[in-house]
Amino acid sequence: MRYARSHHIFKNEYILSLEPLISEFKLSLGITRLGRKGTSIYLYSLDYQLLKTFSSSREAGGYFQCNHITIMRYARSGKIFQDQYILSFEKLSKSSV
Repeated sequence: MRYARSHHIFKNEYILSLEPLISEFKLSLGITRLGRKGTSIYLYSLDYQLLKTFSSSREAGGYFQCNHITIMRYARSGKIFQDQYILSFEKLSKSSV
């Protein structure tokens, strides 16, 4: 029920809904990015030096020993992760931030 109400992707591949979906149904950018398998996560220092690239949020979550959803939230929000890292879905440079 929580996934159906929130419109989040379930198990990175299913859309749950309380109502039938019409054939023209399109995912919003945010939901598409959440649900796409293999979304790269880029790990940066606070001075925007690329430290590591992960092939997925699950890989990053395993590296940091946390849930992959936590990784996704920080990558989406741009907030500082563990007081020392920036997580991003895209490659960053000092000029782009």
